[in-house]
Amino acid sequence: SETATATATVTVEEYLDNLVAIAKDITVQLDASGQVSIAPEDVDDGSGRNGCNNSDPIFISLDKTTFGCNDVGTVSVVLTATQGSETATATATVTVEEYLDNLVAIAKDITVQLDASGQVSIAPEKVNNGSNYGCDNIPNLSLDRDTFTCDDVGIPVTVTLTATHGNNSDTTTATVTVEAAGNCESEPKPVADFNRGFSPNGDGIADTLVIEGLEKYQNNVVKIYNLSQRLLFNAHYRGPGDAWDGTHKGKLVPVGSYLCVIDYKERGLDQEARMIYVNY
Repeated sequence: SETATATATVTVEEYLDNLVAIAKDITVQLDASGQVSIAPEDVDDGSGRNGCNNSDPIFISLDKTTFGCNDVGTVSVVLTATQGSETATATATVTVEEYLDNLVAIAKDITVQLDASGQVSIAPEKVNNGSNYGCDNIPNLSLDRDTFTCDDVGIPVTVTLTATHGNNSDTTTATVTVEAAGNCESEPKPVADFNRGFSPNGDGIADTLVIEGLEKYQNNVVKIYNLSQRLLFNAHYRGPGDAWDGTHKGKLVPVGSYLCVIDYKERGLDQEARMIYVNY
């Protein structure tokens, strides 16, 4: 029934290895300038102590926080948790995506020369002048027209370049100047369907001087003279709506012959003069 007691001191220390870094994988997208930055908190997924509370703060840091065009894809980063002299690390994957909204099509004007058969074909890259998306990557390129013939000689041809990446696309235009190099007729072909006689009498039949095909020469000028070389009409021809209606200063000209001069105003094409006849 006897008892005896003694006192001892137990010193309790923390488990120093319970500082833990926990990271998570994330996805980021480059901005329009081709860069993106992240903070350690973006990757942290609950780093801390599993043991007793400690009043000392825990600091987290990353070995890489800024990403650029060279990082597109996946990048491994190291998250470090620090408390006093203790550290713990964890690895996360950062998936870096391009900034797709800056897809742009850029084209340049070119001059091409027909081959011995009187034809020439071009690839989209021929008119491409730096079309890009994201980090200066080249998108898929296409042209609305890539083949040219003798009919295109001397006429600046407008082509549309389309740049595509994923669901995004952008377009721009370029001018293709076609040279014959002796493979086509040296003289310009007559303008098609020139109705040299017309009757501006309002019956709906040949009431105006229609020159079909002239509108494709974007700088053309049509002039009408009487036989005394007096200028009666001077206008750019964009189609039947611009055709001469047989009037001068609001009055119909007399029945007779007149001189029609067509100035194509294109390199390699001379003026063309035709006699026309007005009747009622």
